[in-house]
Amino acid sequence: MSAHDIGEVRRFDHPGKGRERMRPTPKGRQVDPRAKVEIEALLGDRSRQRDLLIEYLHLVQDTYGQISAAHLAALADDMSLAFAVVFETSTFYWHLDVLK
Repeated sequence: MSAHDIGEVRRFDHPGKGRERMRPTPKGRQVDPRAKVEIEALLGDRSRQRDLLIEYLHLVQDTYGQISAAHLAALADDMSLAFAVVFETSTFYWHLDVLK
């Protein structure tokens, strides 16, 4: 690297074909729009703090009689948590009925 290269902007060429190789759908678990609306209506204007997760899981269980994977994904999205965190928390407690 010479002294004149320091201020020079170099073009970055992406290996492969770049955007042409993108997936047709986004990575990760997709949120069911109906479940998202149901979770948003259920939680209303309540705080989305992480420490309220178990309370909200109980609320979903009490309202629907079970907790579906779609509701888990919607709850994770609404609370800005990873799906794995919500799933692991819900399956840890035996009194929560998590269904696929």
